[in-house]
Amino acid sequence: MLSQLELDCMALGKGCVLSKIFSCGKSNFQIRIEFISLLDDDFYFFWQMNLLITVPLSSRKMKFIKSKDIPDFDEAIARISDLNIIPLSFYVLGFSYMDISNYISVPEKIVKKRIDRAKEKVLEVYPSFRAFVTDCYRSRKIYFFIENVYEYVMLINC
Repeated sequence: MLSQLELDCMALGKGCVLSKIFSCGKSNFQIRIEFISLLDDDFYFFWQMNLLITVPLSSRKMKFIKSKDIPDFDEAIARISDLNIIPLSFYVLGFSYMDISNYISVPEKIVKKRIDRAKEKVLEVYPSFRAFVTDCYRSRKIYFFIENVYEYVMLINC
C-alpha cells in the first residue's frame, strides 16, 4: 500500500500531497507523503507518519441534534460498530454476500448478520434502507463507503 501511495504521488506531480489511514496490529496510523521536485530533475518524497489516538475524550461527548425530521448520515454511521461498517460498505456498493464473504474471510451467514445489524441501526435514523442509500448517492456520502472498501482491500495485501 505504501509503495502504491508513493507511485500515485509521483504520478500526480510536483507539490502533490497524499494522506492515508491504515492499521498495523492494534494501532491506527496516518501516513502523509509529499512529492518534492527540484530544478535539476531530482525528486524526493517527504514522509510523515502519525499515530492516531482513537480513545474518545470524556469532555467531548457527541450529542445528536435532530432538525426537522431530516435523516442525518453521520448519526446513522456513528451508531454502526466498526465490525459491521466494513460489510455494510461492500453491501451498499452492490457486492453480494458471497463476494463480501470472500473479501473479508468470514462465512456468508456472519456477513448477512452483520449487514442486518447495520441496517437496523440505519433504520433508527432513516425511514428505509433504500432512502439511506439514495441519500448517500445524492449527498455524495457514497465516497465514505468507497474509501472504506478501497482501504480494506489495500490493507489485505499489507
